[in-house]
Amino acid sequence: MSSNYSQSQPKRYELTAFRSLAVDSISSWAYSGQMLGQASAADNVKGSIVPAGSGSDVWGIYAYAGTVASRKYTGTWQTPQTQVYGGGGTNLNTDNSPPSVVVDSKGVVHVIYGTGRKIAPGGTSAPDIEYSRNNTGANTFTLAVSLDSTIPADVGDFYPSVSLETSTGDLYAFWLRSDTSLVPTTLMGKKCVSGTWSDLAFDPQTGYAKSYMTSVYSVSGEFKICVQWTQNTTSTIDVIFDHRIPEFGDALAPTGFVFAVILIIARRKMRKSATPGLEY
Repeated sequence: MSSNYSQSQPKRYELTAFRSLAVDSISSWAYSGQMLGQASAADNVKGSIVPAGSGSDVWGIYAYAGTVASRKYTGTWQTPQTQVYGGGGTNLNTDNSPPSVVVDSKGVVHVIYGTGRKIAPGGTSAPDIEYSRNNTGANTFTLAVSLDSTIPADVGDFYPSVSLETSTGDLYAFWLRSDTSLVPTTLMGKKCVSGTWSDLAFDPQTGYAKSYMTSVYSVSGEFKICVQWTQNTTSTIDVIFDHRIPEFGDALAPTGFVFAVILIIARRKMRKSATPGLEY
């Protein structure tokens, strides 16, 4: 999928899909369709293509001028496009919080994206993060669910990314919450189990500016879920990688085993010291 500068007067941009001409080969490509109904005056059109779950069908999920939309490819691209999110007070959410998408083993499309919630002082976008999925077996999408309903009025959520844990079908949503200057500083996240979202816990974080966050598309095993972002805006700029770690409840069984072994050894030593001549 490629963003194209298609016209200079007036300026217009398109989002074009291409497909390889042979299986397992990227040596030659052919045009497969235009995503936008008409060329956009905004230069921030963005999109991605993901597998539809089985066969050769794929989904295109994309954003332009604040709107999030989709098309399914089944030999040709679905017409017209399906609207996932219709835009809001600002279209800058396409720049700083474009959609992230995964498709599970049942072919369900899961999308998270930033909204055009408000324009902050100075014209900066202050989106929040929403989630939607397609209705079962359909090209339409469910009503949005806010993943950060407690977001303060003077901050924003940026760079959403969603991951799929394939052994359970659980979803992990990540984003960066800003400070009151709308600089992203804090990693946020939620986990979805059987349609219910709950907060993820993170270690205490610094006030470093963060940007360009992404997470693994899919992986088997909760503790292999990982995220990556760029940290700081002046020297030194780092790329940070982090992953899920067992929480106390998950670590209790092996910890309890170690404790039991220590206790047994201690008791045996006590018995030995209390029984002269006893060998082990």
